[in-house]
Amino acid sequence: MKITEAMAEVKLANRKIQTSFEFVMRNLRREDWRKDPFEKDGTTQEAQVKAALQSIQDNELRVVALKHAINKVNMALQLEVGGMSMSVAEWLLWRRDILPVKKNNLTMLVNAVANIGREQPQARRTFAGQVQTNETIPNWVVNISDKWLLEQIQSLDAIEQQLDGQLSMLNANTEIEV
Repeated sequence: MKITEAMAEVKLANRKIQTSFEFVMRNLRREDWRKDPFEKDGTTQEAQVKAALQSIQDNELRVVALKHAINKVNMALQLEVGGMSMSVAEWLLWRRDILPVKKNNLTMLVNAVANIGREQPQARRTFAGQVQTNETIPNWVVNISDKWLLEQIQSLDAIEQQLDGQLSMLNANTEIEV
């Protein structure tokens, strides 16, 4: 089974879990004077609820088995993106936990650099290493250049795009054993 097939099966199993749970909630109780709605089908409401609960448990175990098999393969596969080599599992963690924070931090830096001098409109920005020309107007020395920030953002975007492409290819072509 390919990883993409396993991921599709996980989604299906989760939908089955939700459907079974909704069934249990609808059939959790009935007034004792009411006739069992499943009697005409040769079963009981209680038996149907128990079967739905068993289905939930079976599907939960299937999700765990599928995700474990995917994770096992992802731990073993190495992937090089943007000059960095990590396992697929590490790349997934990086994309989930590091990338959004890094993007947010860079955006905050871009905004902070853009806002320098707005509190004092007559102030000028210079970047570290540049010569300040007029001593009467306050100057701000900025220790991070606009160019460097732009390069960092473009680099992150390129890594994210390359990573997504490589992960899609791996998921479509990598076999797992469940």
